[in-house]
Amino acid sequence: SVVATGGVRPVCEQLKAAGINPSTPLVNASKGLELNTLMRMSEVIKDVLPEQKVVILSGPTLAREVLEGKPTAASVACEDMETAEFVQKACNVPNKFRLYTNSDVIGVELGGSLKNVIAIASGFAHSMNLGDNCMGSLLTRGMRRAEKGAHAGGQAHRIDHPEQKSGKEPLRHGNVVHPF
Repeated sequence: SVVATGGVRPVCEQLKAAGINPSTPLVNASKGLELNTLMRMSEVIKDVLPEQKVVILSGPTLAREVLEGKPTAASVACEDMETAEFVQKACNVPNKFRLYTNSDVIGVELGGSLKNVIAIASGFAHSMNLGDNCMGSLLTRGMRRAEKGAHAGGQAHRIDHPEQKSGKEPLRHGNVVHPF
């Protein structure tokens, strides 16, 4: 789904009423939290469709540039890596759209949402002609805040993977900074 966060629950209810097959992966690209519950989008989907395999697609992408075929990279996160790899293979477009798989759904969701906050602040700084130093400070401090936010959002206890021990997982794969 790519709908406003407030529309994710109604769309899921429609899918449920239509009889969506639980083995069909549901790929969500909506970022943010549901306002009245503060649930992440994967939580909203699971609340309505508890048996559904949920894949989060998130990246430092602009829809316009994706449609124009400009090179883009993003992450697909799913607790089930086979499902993430299935979506990756189905959606990769050589030299145009590269997806990286990840099992850290929470980190990818929070990283994507927090990245947007940093992007909005950067847009304001740019429009106010505050300079590159200000933009660099926003990026640097914003990344640190995103890291802290991810830990507060439940990642601090998830240190079973080496890349999560550093606390950088939501930054590298959650799309604040993404390897191309």
